[in-house]
Amino acid sequence: MRFAIVDDIPAMRQELKDVIYEYCRIADTGADICCFDKGEAFIEAFVPYSYDIVFMDIYMKGMNGTDAASLMRQSDNRVILIFLTSSHDHMADAFNVHAFHYIEKPLSKERVCSCLDDAFRLIPHDEAYITFTSGNVNVRLDYKDIVFIKADRHYTIICDCSNNIYQPYIYFTALTKPLIGDERFLQLSRGILCNMDYITGFSKDCCNLSNNTFLPITIRNAKKLEQEWRNYTFDKLHRFVDR
Repeated sequence: MRFAIVDDIPAMRQELKDVIYEYCRIADTGADICCFDKGEAFIEAFVPYSYDIVFMDIYMKGMNGTDAASLMRQSDNRVILIFLTSSHDHMADAFNVHAFHYIEKPLSKERVCSCLDDAFRLIPHDEAYITFTSGNVNVRLDYKDIVFIKADRHYTIICDCSNNIYQPYIYFTALTKPLIGDERFLQLSRGILCNMDYITGFSKDCCNLSNNTFLPITIRNAKKLEQEWRNYTFDKLHRFVDR
């Protein structure tokens, strides 16, 4: 599990780290915790979908927590956000950035653990994902959040559901090998893999996506690809109706 703690008080960061490590040890879950002493440092280093849970202090020198959270939300709408606060003055602003919980200072171990209990229930532990390094940052991206993957010489271009673009230094075939067997993904060509959940239709030479991206296809493969997508959509709908 990947955590970020953003707080300008060193003792507070350490106290929260200790609680998280103990909680994850009891839950038999690994904990990777990154700490930041100000909002500016967090935003500068932030990579979308690189954290599962972010603990954010509201009152910090420089950029406050709600402003940092607002910038974070521009590219990551999935991460669970928990505010740390010594006052309720900015709680309305806090929930405008879709905060999951807030914890009052001084910290209560019971309150932190209760928030983690609630958060862990929402995190899909069994969701398949890929990991890669982009911009010197390790990224974990769930299959369901991948829109398409495209070869680019020695690099690979990855687009996620928030239109974030990553360009890891890894060959397309090596990165996409585990995804080929997943029913969601359709190989449009030798160098393009697409998540069919984001396809809206086909034209004679393009696959049209919900984010207004148009991926090239060959005319002779257009009907076959469109039929595979329609079969997938029909099967998915049939399974939903049968629930």
